[in-house]
Amino acid sequence: MNPIHTRTVALIRGSPTLREWANAHRAQLFNTIGRAHRQATTRSLTIFRMGLGRDSIAMLCLLVEDGLIVGGRKVVPLDIDAVVFTDPGAEWSNTYALIPRVAEFCERNGLRFIVIAKPAEEGPRGWKSWIATRQLGSRAVAPWRQIGDANETVESRAARGFYQARAPIMADYASRGVIVQYKDTSCTVNHKIGPNRALMNDLSLERFGIDNRKWSDEVKKHRRPPHRLLLGIAADEAERAGLCPGPLYEATFYPLVEMGVAKAMETAILARHGFDDTKKSGCSMCKFQPIEWYWALSVTDPAKFAEVVAYEANALQTSPNLLLMPKGVLSSNGWDGDPRPAKERPKLPIAASVALWYELNKHRKPTVDEVLAKAYKRCDRADGSIVRSVEPDGGHGGAKANPKVACVPPPVAFAYDARRIMEVMAADGFETSFAE
Repeated sequence: MNPIHTRTVALIRGSPTLREWANAHRAQLFNTIGRAHRQATTRSLTIFRMGLGRDSIAMLCLLVEDGLIVGGRKVVPLDIDAVVFTDPGAEWSNTYALIPRVAEFCERNGLRFIVIAKPAEEGPRGWKSWIATRQLGSRAVAPWRQIGDANETVESRAARGFYQARAPIMADYASRGVIVQYKDTSCTVNHKIGPNRALMNDLSLERFGIDNRKWSDEVKKHRRPPHRLLLGIAADEAERAGLCPGPLYEATFYPLVEMGVAKAMETAILARHGFDDTKKSGCSMCKFQPIEWYWALSVTDPAKFAEVVAYEANALQTSPNLLLMPKGVLSSNGWDGDPRPAKERPKLPIAASVALWYELNKHRKPTVDEVLAKAYKRCDRADGSIVRSVEPDGGHGGAKANPKVACVPPPVAFAYDARRIMEVMAADGFETSFAE
């Protein structure tokens, strides 16, 4: 167990007066101790990537309860440099509603919570005028990415959209007259991974005075370990946690997989901390979202559903084949259970698709809670690459791998591979975690 954490807890528990003072200054105390602890025991950043869904919030709860296992070692809140949520600009309303609750939970437990927001819509640094006036293919820097005051904090930059290279996801695709295609991974790369890495660059500069590019050089020369990126993927979706090569300055870990925490176990974990109402996060126009979720969106948030309809309609002006075609809709845009041959099934836009789905299912009297309780399973990895299922003969079925991100199928005990990497770094004189 972390000796600093153990001594601090023992000290606080030892005196009623000290306990009262510590509770009144809980966040400040944890922040001060955490900075000192990380400075003394770790030589790289540890970033908790928060998706505001059930997996990542359950992982946050476990972190606060008794720590996480990362590469075979325990990580506690004192080890975390930042908990980061990256907004693609099109999350469901229930996801955005969680932000202040998670922020308060993090503050209470001494965790630095950062939201990488999208830039403002209007104003001189807004994305709306930028999209209207820019030329396609231009490499000009977006106005919201201009450097601010010399004393501007990382939090301030994140809040004004500095780390985002693109407008909100639907506006970004609409500006090019397209939608996110099923096998297109650019949505994750451009609206999640890229901003995260831009923030990591500044956090690394803030703490170590070294940017991502120089950090990669340090890792290559075995002078420093890579920064640790923690992602929340449940153990029963371990196929999404593949060992994919990324930049040298970061190494990705999946604590829930390593600890064997499956989705069914998350309900009790979330309930213990008042997050039992958390639903699966995802964009309101997500390509993996089933048709019934679009119906639920049309009922609970008509304005947001109208944005999705307009997003698709804009793309249809470019091509009649740019339909959303959510799960439950076959490749020909027909519906499971439709008695007509595939070639005779109509190709319908999302509004008509939702209407037909409800017509075929209204006898079941579906409710929004019932629909949203059935979380859909993502088919791509958290790093933006596409999952390839492993066939019995050793071949790969399912979707083809992203040619830009060559990945290998994850071994069953992939966490031990990560542990060996960290042990090699430790043997070279690097402290990869605190002393146990």
